[in-house]
Amino acid sequence: MINTGLVVSQTGAKVLLIDGDLRHPNLHAVLGFDNLQGLTTILSGEVSDVEALAMIEQYENSGLYILPSGPIPDNPAELLGC
Repeated sequence: MINTGLVVSQTGAKVLLIDGDLRHPNLHAVLGFDNLQGLTTILSGEVSDVEALAMIEQYENSGLYILPSGPIPDNPAELLGC
């Protein structure tokens, strides 16, 4: 997934990778980002749209953008069922 995103971003396209693994996230670690906020924060409804967009980080001056999974929730299935 990461390699595909990097290759597509090298064509000039903007690519957003979202770490949707709410049990064992690793995208942030592989690319060197923190995982303090992300998808789970957005799904829990704790942030505004502007704050959610601010969680997206650019990977090294490329067209690749990352939304980490965020803190691991107690019950990921319940969070997704909202």
